[in-house]
Amino acid sequence: MLNDWLFKSWYWPDDAWLWIGPARRKAARLLEKGQWDALISVSLPFSAHWAAKKLKKQFPQLPWLADIGDPFALQSEHPLNNALFYRKKNARAERSVLSFADWMTVTNEGLRQAYLQTWPDLNTRIHVIGPLASPQVAKTGFVLEEVQKFHIAYFGSFFKNIREPEPLLEFFAMLSRKKDWVLHFYGDIFENFYPIFEKYPSLKPYIRFHGLVSREEAAAAMRQVNMLALLGNTTGFQLPSKWADYLMSGKPILHLLQTPSDPALPLVKGLNQVLSLPWHESEKREEYMASFERWEAPSGDGKPWEARFSPAAIAAAYADLLLSQKEQKVGA
Repeated sequence: MLNDWLFKSWYWPDDAWLWIGPARRKAARLLEKGQWDALISVSLPFSAHWAAKKLKKQFPQLPWLADIGDPFALQSEHPLNNALFYRKKNARAERSVLSFADWMTVTNEGLRQAYLQTWPDLNTRIHVIGPLASPQVAKTGFVLEEVQKFHIAYFGSFFKNIREPEPLLEFFAMLSRKKDWVLHFYGDIFENFYPIFEKYPSLKPYIRFHGLVSREEAAAAMRQVNMLALLGNTTGFQLPSKWADYLMSGKPILHLLQTPSDPALPLVKGLNQVLSLPWHESEKREEYMASFERWEAPSGDGKPWEARFSPAAIAAAYADLLLSQKEQKVGA
């Protein structure tokens, strides 16, 4: 309550603000010992980049990679602090991080383009490395109940103004009279979204909430359901990380778009495994529902995606980037 009503109105840059000082001091003590090849900061939270910027000033010869999962100042629909007070300061801070870092990585081309439209001079230093898939180790002995039903599952959370549950619930409210199905939610549902679920009482018999579960249980459930549901973000530069797990699962994927610039579209274009429906076009929803009913929901081959999203593949991509940049510096 104190956070929501007091600290959240004043802290900067985000809710990890108290961690910046201890993180920087601990990292500085480590960097003073031995040889280090690079400094890597990862957001969220943006506070990690702010600590890294201070370290870069202290150790200017140390190459710094800023790995950006979500942007900071560009998130006008889901600000990470009091935008009324800090909008301009946020933009200056993000620009300073992008200027100080030797190079940046983002998860999708949409975010890269969003940065370049704002700061065109960053062109050669922003690189795209896709999302990381979770280890696909399934819990043994896990069996879904109600085996006679058609199981659809959504994995992940919802976020205000970015990915709220209502579009997904609207879709399944239209489907409720069509099939003998159940919809599973794996992940934390924040309390502020409870009223949205309550708006659809007709869906109560179809929905199963599982909350936060282990990665092993999530992997087991993903293997046993018939279909995966994914709701795209309202922005054109934020790619849900669950895309990696979904594609590697090989399961049919129902993809509801909330913007025509959904950054996943180039990734899944032409895949029979994925049905992407522009759900933001409300006047065509009956047409899109008919498309879903005609869709044969084929499975895909998850193996090729391992070459892009597995921990080994992502680690190799970062290693190649760090080594190539190091060689360029040596050559210069």
